[in-house]
Amino acid sequence: GSQKIGVSKAACEELRREAEACKAEGRRVVVLTGETGHYRQASRTVATSEDDALEVGSSYGDCTEILRQRCRSARGVEKSKSATAEATRKFPGLQGTIDVIDCLHEKDAVQMAKCCANRTLACVDIGGDRHAEAVLQLVAGSLGKVPVVVVKARLLYRACAAKALKADDAAAAGGSGAMGAFWDAATRDALATGDAGLGVPKWSKRPKESKKQLNARLRAERQSQREGKAKGAGESEAP
Repeated sequence: GSQKIGVSKAACEELRREAEACKAEGRRVVVLTGETGHYRQASRTVATSEDDALEVGSSYGDCTEILRQRCRSARGVEKSKSATAEATRKFPGLQGTIDVIDCLHEKDAVQMAKCCANRTLACVDIGGDRHAEAVLQLVAGSLGKVPVVVVKARLLYRACAAKALKADDAAAAGGSGAMGAFWDAATRDALATGDAGLGVPKWSKRPKESKKQLNARLRAERQSQREGKAKGAGESEAP
């Protein structure tokens, strides 16, 4: 298949053409992004009126709504009932289109398989700081037959970008070369051993917090942000 590390405005038309060519030729393209803005832009770019799309990790519905507006059909998968309720409140057109299931849990495997069946486009955002192995296993497993997949995963994106920069063919790699080799190797390791060797996200290194400790930390972070904004505003008003 073909892998890309993110998308810019200048690359949108190229990305659109490549996605269409891959579908026509029976090849697969995985678009790897690291941030929400790039993820939504890439999803919007590759989505067509002929696509039957699925977003895995609908959250509050923003990207699922993009797919609903651009594709022939669109559904979402989200494990949080509260996020799904908020998504349908914000976007009434999503009512009845988001399935509340855990895409990584064995108990929901049958329902997840039904959601993935006959999809031509899948967009995956199951938490930007998710363990890389979970993302790789999902894309290779449940989404293995979807021809165009857009993924947001910071660890994977940064590791892939670093690999491409070190490679001689990075500038011309496009959908092959260093990036394709990286993705294939990481997927193979994730499926074989459960460890792609990319490390773990920062949040997983934190000691487990009680609910009281978590709330206290979040309050302190919010207070620090407010103080920082107030200080910045004061400095900008200074003569």
